[in-house]
Amino acid sequence: MIPSAFVFLDELPLMSTGKVNRRALPDPGRLRPDLDTPMISPRTTIEKEIAQIWAEVLLLDEVGVSDNFLDLGGHSLAASRIISQMIRSFQLELPIKALFDSPDGGGDGVGDRCQSGKAGESRRVATDVKRSGSDFG
Repeated sequence: MIPSAFVFLDELPLMSTGKVNRRALPDPGRLRPDLDTPMISPRTTIEKEIAQIWAEVLLLDEVGVSDNFLDLGGHSLAASRIISQMIRSFQLELPIKALFDSPDGGGDGVGDRCQSGKAGESRRVATDVKRSGSDFG
């Protein structure tokens, strides 16, 4: 696993025992990591709600619609929390696998299903998420 943020220090804070004092390490902050993809702000209410869920779970100030979940520091426990919140918010069934199949915001299928969940349609299972597409919708 690669850390999602790096903080450069002149020296590590040490305890009297010579071990690293983890509590004295600086907070890496909540800034979006420097990614290869440019920041594209959410445009629709669905994109905004999905980005807000991602940002809350990943402890970031902002998330773009084409940001990759794994590049933002996402992992299996965060995926579980994101999917759980999306199920509650959009009233749909969504497997955790969907996030890993399309880590760039859900691909073409998830945004459509989130929209239908908000519109009050019957619960749908989002299992055919496409890898193509670079945004939430």
